Amino acid sequence: MSAVRDIIREEYSRLIELKKKYVQELATLPKGSISKKKIKNHNYYYLAYRSKEKVKFDYLGKEDASKLKETREHLKRRKELEQKLKQVNGSIKEIIKSIGG
Repeated sequence: MSAVRDIIREEYSRLIELKKKYVQELATLPKGSISKKKIKNHNYYYLAYRSKEKVKFDYLGKEDASKLKETREHLKRRKELEQKLKQVNGSIKEIIKSIGG
């Protein structure tokens, strides 16, 4: 039984380190979503996010702007990391239950 406990503890440590890595990377990525506004037949894109109780809009540019493409990639990565973090948190809870919390 000791070998199983050692494996579980090792997995727990691995998951904690993975969680730290995900949280650190998430802190560097933008929050929010991309908002499109049409003004005089031109589309302009903004990053919409909440700051305290207000919704803020940061200008990203027109359709072909590199800042817009970069922000889309960052938001996609953020969504992936949030899903992975959710899975890791679930696994950590399972391990805690299995070893008697």
